Amino acid sequence: MENMDETLLKKARELFDEPDVIIDLFDMTFIWVSQHILDISGYSEDEMLGKQVMEFFSGFNIENNETLKRLMKTSHGKMNILAVGKDSKDIKINAEFYTIQHDDGYFHIGKI
Repeated sequence: MENMDETLLKKARELFDEPDVIIDLFDMTFIWVSQHILDISGYSEDEMLGKQVMEFFSGFNIENNETLKRLMKTSHGKMNILAVGKDSKDIKINAEFYTIQHDDGYFHIGKI
């Protein structure tokens, strides 16, 4: 994303050499995605950036999923999730993530 804070990306790269996603936890939107994510999902950067994470996951609804709510409040963890690619095929993802604070916000930094 052109206007993304470069210091946030630097922090992400301190956690993972090659992070795959940065998610803004305020509104659960993708603010940065790696080429790896674009390749496996079939989506373009424009199709993902600024979109809510739940648009890309099968069967998840943040309002009624207590497990997902707990994970979003965890500082570090691993999870298995089912994403939906652009071609509507399910993509099984094993992800590791960290939650960090940056400026006035909280962000998930993820690696698959």
